[in-house]
Amino acid sequence: MKQFHLQKKLLWLLLPAALLLAAGLYLLLRPKAAPTGNYAERVDSVAQYESHWMSQFENKDGLISHLGHSAGYAVFCADGSKGMVVSDTGLYYYDGTEAGVQLNDDAGFTVLSYDGSTVLYTVATDKTMHPRLLCYRSGKTTEIDYLDQLYAITLSPTGKTACYTAIDGSTVYGHLLKNGRDERFDLNSDYLTAITDDGSLRYYYGLEPEGFYVLTPSGVVTLSPDPESYRRQIYFNCDNTQVLFYDGGDTWLSTDGAEPVRLCEGEAKPLLPYNTQTFTLRDDGLVKALGVKDFHGTFLCLQQPGGDAILRIEPDDTVKAVCNGVQSCGLCADGHTLAYLMDRTLYVQDTDGGAVQTVLDDAEAFQMSRDGSKLYALLHGELYLCAGGEVRLLDSEVPDQGWLDDPFYSVTGGDTLYYAKPDGLYSEQDGAPKLAVGYQGVPTHVWADAFSVSFYTEDDATERFYRLLADGKVSILDSHRKD
Repeated sequence: MKQFHLQKKLLWLLLPAALLLAAGLYLLLRPKAAPTGNYAERVDSVAQYESHWMSQFENKDGLISHLGHSAGYAVFCADGSKGMVVSDTGLYYYDGTEAGVQLNDDAGFTVLSYDGSTVLYTVATDKTMHPRLLCYRSGKTTEIDYLDQLYAITLSPTGKTACYTAIDGSTVYGHLLKNGRDERFDLNSDYLTAITDDGSLRYYYGLEPEGFYVLTPSGVVTLSPDPESYRRQIYFNCDNTQVLFYDGGDTWLSTDGAEPVRLCEGEAKPLLPYNTQTFTLRDDGLVKALGVKDFHGTFLCLQQPGGDAILRIEPDDTVKAVCNGVQSCGLCADGHTLAYLMDRTLYVQDTDGGAVQTVLDDAEAFQMSRDGSKLYALLHGELYLCAGGEVRLLDSEVPDQGWLDDPFYSVTGGDTLYYAKPDGLYSEQDGAPKLAVGYQGVPTHVWADAFSVSFYTEDDATERFYRLLADGKVSILDSHRKD
């Protein structure tokens, strides 16, 4: 059921993007099936963009037309303060202080830097495979002259350095753009994954042989010879000097372009505090930059039969087991208070050497507030609030929702928890349930991002798309009659 609703949601949101991108398919042709560049058409990013924009600009004239179906794809920087959107009327940049700047009425490749300061994009010309390459930064647009035929583009975290791949005859080269210079270098790839601000580390997927590599000042380092690397999840730290990845058998960490160090067997994914920002570097969400400076000291969640293991990366590149047999877990904003379910018992543990505390003897699911002061636990249709060492019943009528991906939804901007009931979304306020927004029609799915809760409803005639912001404000971003 979860898989079906997720696929339906992705298909519904990405359809406009697919139509917009169809006109630029000539830019996406590859000599083999490989990733298709840095398009920012992620559902999470669209949600961040729309909710942040609505909270700051919804009373401005002329903006509402860019929301809903007309927003082809969008992405915001890690803290949500700056972003870009491609709609049916063009490419726009927003910095939170004005109504938005239209950069162009059309765009091909588009890339936003991690800090949101820079947009790099292409505009089609009458020359096949040779579009205009433009950079928007500090309120100015600069056109970049380049050589050969353009394939793909990428930006460093602060936008100070850019790279593009281009073909000359039958050979693919990389080009580093820094300080007004265009440095051409040999590259066994048509897809650059990420670069550092100084350009010293250039990550890419290789073609012959296939794998995941980094080009350093000393030469090429093979991070993973796995030919399926481009299909697997990859995590960078905030300045792209570290990369955490899974090669199909083990989880590895590379720092400053060095040979990777094996952390553990199996696929371990970062377990980050609730307030840690993430930034998507690739359109399918498989490459992300995380809001951490150093992966050492961070936690990993290793999936394994019988329950997950929580590990911590130590300074010497070893991992230390924190707990095992975990069904679900969360890390609060302080970075060391861990809450988890084990054999249906809810525990809280201070990972800096504190004792393990039992919060609730029986629970099916839970959610933790950002600061860790509140835990909400669900059991047999009853919702409990655990706070201040006390456990009390919050809501006795929270029936199982078969259409939901998750019973809980929490958003940035405090510790507001929203949960779903048949008649609407409720929140906890002062220890009591309160209806936040009622449904008009039957909800099809609900999900949360860093800024809001979103949900669709439908009745016999109409489908509606709602966004509930952290401050409780509700917006209907789209309402249309069924075909």
